[in-house]
Amino acid sequence: MSYARFFAEGRHTGRVLRFGESVSVDQIHPAEYFSLNRERVEAGLFAGIDPELSEAIRPGDIVVAGKNFGCGSSREVYAQAMAWKGIAAVVAVSVARIFFRNMVNYGILVLDGQDAAVHALANGDDATIDLQAGIICSQQGAVPIANPPGEEVQRMLRENSARIERVGCGTTST
Repeated sequence: MSYARFFAEGRHTGRVLRFGESVSVDQIHPAEYFSLNRERVEAGLFAGIDPELSEAIRPGDIVVAGKNFGCGSSREVYAQAMAWKGIAAVVAVSVARIFFRNMVNYGILVLDGQDAAVHALANGDDATIDLQAGIICSQQGAVPIANPPGEEVQRMLRENSARIERVGCGTTST
C-alpha cells in the first residue's frame, strides 16, 4: 500500500490513529522487532506504545500526532513496517527531518506543520485528506492543509511508492 494507491485520485479517506507528542522511533518500532521476517517487523509497529496496536491497524489508516513525531534514531525499519501495514499518511504538528525523509523514501505522505488538523482529528475518526482541495476533513469539519506537499515531493512519493509496490518493500525470510 502506498501513496500511489491511496492518493491516485488526489484524496484519501482513512481511520485516524492518534498519538501524542515526542513519540520516538523506539516507540514506533522497538529494536526487539528488527528482523528479516516480514511478520515480525509488522508486529513491531507501535509496539513501544501498545503491543496490541499492530493487529488493529488497517490498510489506509492515517497516523495523527503532536510535536516531534519520529524523533530519535535514523533506522528505516519503522518506515518499512508502516508501508507493509498500509499506513496511508502521517499528519503531525512536527516530525523529525530524518523521519520525514525515510517516509518519503517508502512512499508515505507526511504532512507536518498541521496544528489545526491535529487538534481537529480524534482517534478512530474517519478523515479525508484532499490534496487537490487543500483540506483535511473529519466529523469535526474541514481545515486547510498547512504546508501542502509541492509537486516535487508528490512526484517523489509516486515514484518511490511505485518502486516499493514493485519490489515488495523488502523480502520475507526467516
